[in-house]
Amino acid sequence: MTTTYSVILAASSWNDEVRDGVVGLVDGWSEQLAPGGRLPANASLRTLRPVGSGDRDPVYRIQYSETFAREGIGRTTVVTVLPVRGALTLEARVVESALRSLVEPLRSRPALPRPELLELVARAADTMTTYDAERRVGAAPQRVAGFVDGQALAALALAPSRRLPIIVDVVTGRATGSERSAGVARALVGLAHVAHLADDDAIRGFNDLWGSALVTTAYPLILWPGSHAPKELSANARGSDFVAPVLAAATFVPPLVVPPPPREPRPEPAPQTRSAPAPSVPTPTAALPAPGTAPRPDEDDSRVVAAELQRTVDHLRARHDEDRQHIDILDEILEQVESERDELFDRVSERDEDIERKDLEIDQLRKKVDLLISRNVEYEIYRESQPASIVVASVADAIAIAARRCTNLGFAKEAFETAEDLEGPDPKMLLFDLVRLNGVVADWRAHKVSFRGLESWAKGTAGLDYVPSIGESTAQKHADYYLATWHGEFVPLRAHLRRGRGTRLIRVYLYVDDATKSIVVGKVDRHGPDRTT
Repeated sequence: MTTTYSVILAASSWNDEVRDGVVGLVDGWSEQLAPGGRLPANASLRTLRPVGSGDRDPVYRIQYSETFAREGIGRTTVVTVLPVRGALTLEARVVESALRSLVEPLRSRPALPRPELLELVARAADTMTTYDAERRVGAAPQRVAGFVDGQALAALALAPSRRLPIIVDVVTGRATGSERSAGVARALVGLAHVAHLADDDAIRGFNDLWGSALVTTAYPLILWPGSHAPKELSANARGSDFVAPVLAAATFVPPLVVPPPPREPRPEPAPQTRSAPAPSVPTPTAALPAPGTAPRPDEDDSRVVAAELQRTVDHLRARHDEDRQHIDILDEILEQVESERDELFDRVSERDEDIERKDLEIDQLRKKVDLLISRNVEYEIYRESQPASIVVASVADAIAIAARRCTNLGFAKEAFETAEDLEGPDPKMLLFDLVRLNGVVADWRAHKVSFRGLESWAKGTAGLDYVPSIGESTAQKHADYYLATWHGEFVPLRAHLRRGRGTRLIRVYLYVDDATKSIVVGKVDRHGPDRTT
């Protein structure tokens, strides 16, 4: 069995009126599934309660099951309302399972359920008044405007008690309803907060409290709870790009365990007392009781004992039925957990095989990409980017010209020293790469790209073959080589630009400072030493 949708809402402050309202919403949902009491031929609807329970029983569960013979799957939707550790809790879970033995195990992707269930969850969140880290859980996105509101959103993101992810989307200049994450908040009620940053002050307020320029106008983010790193989505992300990762994470939450009803105390049998026999005194025959009069004392005691024993037997039978029903529920949950565990193991094994296969594909594609980038850059240079009046005779000339023209870059003294001894690489190509890198730094300082997005921006927008780091073993083994002098201090050279092959091979080693948003050209060489040298 595979969980495709799971949400849990919990309200610590509630009363019988709130519980009755939530149960009424669940009843209304079940009536939508079976209007007029008529169900589809492939569906069944059950209300699950312990034996002998009534309308005031704390556990209320409705199970709606469907079978799809053509696809070979069954889908079960279970909605449960019960108090858990003093909090009124609603769980909605959709589970798919195979109807027959399949050659391949069932592979179901997390998906949104039917609109009726989403509407039930949204209305239940309003009725229960659910909070996450003191932030109200609801079906509408939070519009963040102003420096203070931006800081408040960052405080929520940093709260240790937060359990739901936050989807952050910058909507400056966008009309209401046209946002990249439009409609996502209502689809993910109880699964994620959705925040729309409406102006630049909100962005500055968030980044100020966060401590770095995490939020930009370019990419939306998913901020996971705990110590997980933020997930940066594509600039062209739309509804399903936001929903899919949140749903996938929610499906791993284990289902609620419905506790057995509280047991009633075992009744104590009434004490059995017998009176001492009266002394035998002869009596006249007229003094004997007539037929139909009160029974003797020993007969009355026997009837009392029999009634007590019958009540005890009835109570034990009812408690046995309740325990058996609870065991059946736990068996279903255990079977589902074991099935999901096997499914997860199969997914991990399959993913490991995919990773190994894709690593080989990436190695082949990287060679092709390097060739395409080189050809594209050469075309751009000779088409419009390189003025005909500039004469670049050597690598040293390229570094000297770049130092004058590229005002956003810094040049260490080692860059000029290494350039003097380098011959063979195309100096015009080197100059063009440095001009493009100068533009990347300008975009970085204009908040068009974050520090985490430098690599993709340099490759996708500037057409550079940019590598953000070198191997840790290489950096430790050749620590003296990967250093440069900048403002009187030694700085590490980790990022670098790659260009050319064979005799035209060249590497430009860089120092990247996130605090000052600056890039310094440290050394220019054919190829620095690595762990094999």
